Amino acid sequence: MKTIKRGCKGDEVTTLQQALHITADGDFGPKTEAAVIVFQKSHNLTPDGFVGPMTWAALGVKENVGTKPTKDIHIIMNYGHAKSTPGKRSPLYSTLSKEDQAYFAKYPQFGTDRYYEYLSNRVIGRQITASLRERGWNVHEIEQTGPNGLTEIANATNKICKQYGKDKCVFISVHSNAAPAKDNGWANAKGWCIYTTKGQNKSDILADCIYKYADEYFVKQDKRSIRRSMADGDPDQEANFYVIYHCNCPGVLTENFFFNDKDDLKYIVSEEGQNSIVRAHVMGVEDFIYKELLK
Repeated sequence: MKTIKRGCKGDEVTTLQQALHITADGDFGPKTEAAVIVFQKSHNLTPDGFVGPMTWAALGVKENVGTKPTKDIHIIMNYGHAKSTPGKRSPLYSTLSKEDQAYFAKYPQFGTDRYYEYLSNRVIGRQITASLRERGWNVHEIEQTGPNGLTEIANATNKICKQYGKDKCVFISVHSNAAPAKDNGWANAKGWCIYTTKGQNKSDILADCIYKYADEYFVKQDKRSIRRSMADGDPDQEANFYVIYHCNCPGVLTENFFFNDKDDLKYIVSEEGQNSIVRAHVMGVEDFIYKELLK
């Protein structure tokens, strides 16, 4: 049984709908997606709305366990920053209204007194990893653990590239953004963006693929903003950040909204925001793999 998602039609969708005990019309629309997410949450699966091998198995659909796109592609996931990295955290929640404090108290996995980027990168990054694995991809996790973390990440990434071939690897570094502080340390800056190194290479194509789904999920679906820099003809930002500059395979660094903007931060921690960030990454990475690595 192949992996399916919203927008798919056919017999697999009918089988899914029957397993979920909902109207079986063979059309994977928003109601089917919502039912899938409810099911995934109740079975401790990544609630991304994609139906891959693990979700099929949990549904009791045993025949044809699932197609695995390839064993030869390797996705390297980096969860940005370590606990010890200076800054990389929001102002204290105690600077906010009681209403806002109560909102953030619902999401302690991101920090109880304030938002910590190293926690968020792992919470969301691991959901991306789980979703990619659910869809059959090989995923390697790399985290910064010590004071020489950037070198550590680059070396670990390139070791994987050497082992499997740089043309069969892709690197994603997950972050969230910050802007110059204003009111009690909070800022007024919004939007999602993605970075590549300076110049044109396959990383720009990877960024374009993720941007396509960022527009679909963040802008069209969730009515959020994304940032584009079209000076060189494509929307990604360019900077020679260490982990992507020293990466031997196509690689990008994603900035998943501003953690010191109260409105953006509410979106980051929300289930809606988490789900859309996961989906944009997963769909964009898959799109790139099929276009560039498996063509």
